[in-house]
Amino acid sequence: MIKKYEALLLLQIACLSSITLQGMEKPEKAYKGPMDLEWFYHDKNPFALANALHQEQNWTLASEMYTQYLKYNEGTEYDRNMARLNLAACLMAQCHATKHWAAFDALLDIPESQRISWETILNNDSLIPTDCYPRKTILVRTDQVGIGDIFHFISAAFDLRDCTGWNVIISVPNFLKQTLASPAEEYDFNLISIISENDTQPTVDYETHLIALLGHLNLAPTAIDPEKIIFTAPERAINLVLEAIEPVLGQGNTIAAVFLGEERQATLIGGKQLPRNSNDHGRNLDSEPFKQLLRNHPTLTLIDCSNKKNRVTIDEDQKNQYLIIPNEAQAFDTTIALARIMSAKKNIIAFGSNNGPTNVFARSLDHTAQDRMAFIIPNAKENDMRMEGKGAVYKQMISHCWVYKCQTPNDQTKVIEQAYHDISKY
Repeated sequence: MIKKYEALLLLQIACLSSITLQGMEKPEKAYKGPMDLEWFYHDKNPFALANALHQEQNWTLASEMYTQYLKYNEGTEYDRNMARLNLAACLMAQCHATKHWAAFDALLDIPESQRISWETILNNDSLIPTDCYPRKTILVRTDQVGIGDIFHFISAAFDLRDCTGWNVIISVPNFLKQTLASPAEEYDFNLISIISENDTQPTVDYETHLIALLGHLNLAPTAIDPEKIIFTAPERAINLVLEAIEPVLGQGNTIAAVFLGEERQATLIGGKQLPRNSNDHGRNLDSEPFKQLLRNHPTLTLIDCSNKKNRVTIDEDQKNQYLIIPNEAQAFDTTIALARIMSAKKNIIAFGSNNGPTNVFARSLDHTAQDRMAFIIPNAKENDMRMEGKGAVYKQMISHCWVYKCQTPNDQTKVIEQAYHDISKY
């Protein structure tokens, strides 16, 4: 398969040197970036072959093809901006920084006069505000991306404020405002709810998106791993979780937090999709490996952090080894509480699929506790660029958590057993 793509790449590059490929017609309103799956899978897309390589996780060859097509100015401006986003994703999978992430802004409805660039940041006059050069204000948006992206990349807004001195306003989903109050205070942000068409737009000098900041600031993935953990939980949530787990810990037993995943299709930045569940080789984990884990380790107790529709199914005789995380009063408060407790207590470990709640949990762990967390990829060919790495076991590029790749979903039992032995050593 790779040789076929390489031959096609050589052919396409040869053609590009002498003729211009036929680009797509101007996208209709149905095509919406930057999460435009219709664009990604369109058979007349001038970047279709590069997208196919991306889908197959052939990151290097896909990067080369996107770069060549962009060099020859293929397609419409919309096509090229979508291609830049997908090129950025392929480069992140190879752990590279790239300014192509800035294309996210070009795919949003941000007026040109309010867009920023690296030159805007470099030449700003806000570091020493005066009457002539007052401190500027920038709105950083977080719409159109997943919850995990917000929690992982919010530190980029701090980097922006740190290097420019601008006032930073971050618009977040309303249900996350309380949850994100602690990083807002720590990083000196102002938080507002995501602005709808009927809301009054705040007066700002500039506007950008959190993902675009990875490009504007040319941040490598490893730069998104902050030393300090800034997410905190209310005392009520911490007390509820402690009440649930302290009897188990008091017996000297180990607790494993488990996030099975969500039964939904995942659309990644740039339009690539992952299948719905592990039966389709998607991101969800199965219950059976955890049932087997409990059979093998009688002093282990699971605390199920999955949503109500997709919890671990255990056998009747395992009920004394099974807990459910207390209900939250505000978004993710008990999830973050468990992470903060795990950071203080070494006999708690964690397993999770790559979804929003799992990423919130991982980002709320300190680095020592992240050594005791394993992301499990049910199928080696189905993961996003943030979860890529070399080999079957490696550290995630944007945290200290471990990543374990199964060659097929049927390998989950042995991989989770291996992960249990590995992370229990820390």
